[in-house]
Amino acid sequence: MPKSRIGRSVLVLMSGTAMAQAITAASMPIVTRLYTPEMIGVISVYLSFFNFWLTLLTWRYESALLITEDEEESHHVFRLGAMLAFVTALMAIPVLGALQYKGWLGFDVLPIWAPLVAFLSLLGFGWFMLYRSWLLRLREARVISLSAVARSGANAGTRVATGAFSLGVYGLFLAEILGSWSALGAVRKKTKRLLTSEAPEWSKAKIKKAAIRYKKFAQYEMPSAVVNQLAIALPVPMVGSLYGAQAAGWFGLARLLYAIPNGQIGKAAGDVFQMELGRCVREGDYKRGERLFYQFSARLALVGLVPLVLAIFVAPPLVPYVFGSTWEKMGEVVAHMAPWMFMALIVSSMSRALSVLQKQQWKLLYDFFALLVVLFVYWVSMRQEYEFIKFIDYLSAGMCGAYFFYFLIIAKSVRSNK
Repeated sequence: MPKSRIGRSVLVLMSGTAMAQAITAASMPIVTRLYTPEMIGVISVYLSFFNFWLTLLTWRYESALLITEDEEESHHVFRLGAMLAFVTALMAIPVLGALQYKGWLGFDVLPIWAPLVAFLSLLGFGWFMLYRSWLLRLREARVISLSAVARSGANAGTRVATGAFSLGVYGLFLAEILGSWSALGAVRKKTKRLLTSEAPEWSKAKIKKAAIRYKKFAQYEMPSAVVNQLAIALPVPMVGSLYGAQAAGWFGLARLLYAIPNGQIGKAAGDVFQMELGRCVREGDYKRGERLFYQFSARLALVGLVPLVLAIFVAPPLVPYVFGSTWEKMGEVVAHMAPWMFMALIVSSMSRALSVLQKQQWKLLYDFFALLVVLFVYWVSMRQEYEFIKFIDYLSAGMCGAYFFYFLIIAKSVRSNK
């Protein structure tokens, strides 16, 4: 184990995420033989909604848990987030139902009962996110790692087991519910045991006070996260509407493959960076915070070169042998998305600085720009009738440019607090 606290925390989080991603990766060659590209396309469309709606669940108050003054205040923020998560998850039912009924962006491919699945999986994962942020405040990287393994194991295991019984899309949706609630079960009791004091009595006044004190998270960070997730989620249904469910399956699985290095490395580094920067802010040591920003950025760039090279040169010939001949086109998608995902690895992790510094308005500005890039590429591709890979090329180039300017914004925000 590294001697430094930061190094240990990153390694522990990476090891848990690595094991979780290894479970997902090991199951993929089996999953792609148990389910057709069309079935994977359906669940990819569902996940685009799920991942978008996640950004709304707690109105981003889970991020406020890292900078609350004391444990009593963190209880009130947690309760606020838990109530918001239930109400927002419930609202997902009519929204997803309307998208299905209207057939917008290809959501009509989802089964009629998908909104109920969305409520159950969103509620479990929303409460899990709150506990996870609480654990980051408590610097309990080990418990967070175990929760990642629990979620991935439940999801992958259910997919394989239900696929073996030919349950089709029913099994894929069941896996999403079990994955969310398995993650929650892995953190709930352990978090309560780690807290040093008894939970205070419920107080509407104190919950309201906490909501007002950290209103920037709802005022700027929530709409910012919504717009950002739109930019992330929309390409899957866009691909489906332009090129069909099979292409959406190729694109969706390619994104899942990139979640392995980006989730394992970027998320662990981002969590620890946010945890350490939060401590710097509470202590008023902004100079150290700036040093941390550049150190983390440089190291992520060096580490990110490995998946970048593998994606460009190794993925195209290897994919059909690993996943089957029907997935050959996905190898090209992986290679052409590589620069975009390289930039995402670095900049998305470092963007945690704006949340800790409560400068979410700058993130909101960037997210609108990124969404405009996605919509513009979609509009041009539809008008010019570009082929599938050309669409991916333009999207990747546009997002690389957006991430570059975003990094400059974050760096300026970190410097201005010295």
